[in-house]
Amino acid sequence: MKSAQRKNYCTCWLLCLWLLCFSPFGSKAASNDSLYYVSYANRLTGRVYLSQKLTALNFNDRKKNYTLHYLPNTTLNLGVGATYKWLTINLAYGFSFLNQDKDRGKTRYLDLQFHGYGQKAVVDGFGQFYNGFYLSPPGTAAPGIQYYVRPDLKVTVIGLSYQRVLNYKRYSFRASFLQNEWQKRSAGSPLVGIEAYGGNFKADSTITPRVIDNSSQTVSQNHTNFFQFGPTAGYAYTYVLNEFLFVTAVASAGFELWILHVEK
Repeated sequence: MKSAQRKNYCTCWLLCLWLLCFSPFGSKAASNDSLYYVSYANRLTGRVYLSQKLTALNFNDRKKNYTLHYLPNTTLNLGVGATYKWLTINLAYGFSFLNQDKDRGKTRYLDLQFHGYGQKAVVDGFGQFYNGFYLSPPGTAAPGIQYYVRPDLKVTVIGLSYQRVLNYKRYSFRASFLQNEWQKRSAGSPLVGIEAYGGNFKADSTITPRVIDNSSQTVSQNHTNFFQFGPTAGYAYTYVLNEFLFVTAVASAGFELWILHVEK
């Protein structure tokens, strides 16, 4: 990787860290509208949950009009957790009765995540290290075989994001994701923020199967470094039914600067 690119990467990461350290996330709690949500931060709250972590690799060739969707074969996990004040602990395991599909190959992975849910802001950090993917949907690039498996494909992604919750007086992220607050009425909030993440993907041979594209240019693309940085905007909404049941949806889009370095 060129020295100029390394300098740009470091500058962007330092800017992100500065914004996170001096953001309103670490400020004192502000007053909220108790008609919409109330806090139980001083009480111990518990949970039982299902989760599945994954990161996908989408490869799009616009000139030849095809898209490849690589997915890891990660487990569906059953877990328990608890939250008290600022501390949250979740423990989960992928039991065999929840994971019976072995046709998608084997994925070895380490998925580290940090989520800080403040009243005014949300900070997310992650480090994802995946080895082993399969091509989706079934039958792609493998006639007579359900899944085209790539045990040599490795993906690494490291990133940070910060989002400001504009309607924090009536909308609570903690109510949905930590359960130490109670969203009593339906409410939503616009989100604005910034994110930066980078990483690479590499394989022993071409990312594109030869049965799909046998051109020499595509065959040589088996290692790419990437970095993405820029502002984000989105919206979060919690629909409350009879004060005790709720559904939360969060969506955001980024307007990023992409830096790619393809090794051939």
